[in-house]
Amino acid sequence: MVKNPYEQYKSNSVQTLSPQRIVLLLYDTIIKNINFAVKAIENKDFISSNEKIQKAQDIIMELMMALDKEKGGEIAVNLAALYDYWYRRLVEANVKKDAEILSEVVSMVRELRNSWEIAMTKEMNKMAKKLDVKTAK
Repeated sequence: MVKNPYEQYKSNSVQTLSPQRIVLLLYDTIIKNINFAVKAIENKDFISSNEKIQKAQDIIMELMMALDKEKGGEIAVNLAALYDYWYRRLVEANVKKDAEILSEVVSMVRELRNSWEIAMTKEMNKMAKKLDVKTAK
């Protein structure tokens, strides 16, 4: 059976991403879903807001489950606590249909996402220097 070429390309693109890029993509998807949920709440579309919040919660749960607290040490423990906080706040926002809580969470996700991207870029540049390769900024 022939797949849709776009879907096949998309699938291959994700499969070849580094774990660091996948985390970045997951943060972006959480942000996107929460932003959609905020708009849905503003439009009194509570079914859509519920769906988008639950998608964000699912991603957060996957991120929590992927943490290796033995290898990751204190950083993994702190991330687990942060993810747990986000998850609980999303539950509260969903129950109360509170866009302010969603804005708080999306702000925190965006801050971590941007820090993650900076760290990832620095690491890539360090590796490139070791290999004597120029990287794009």
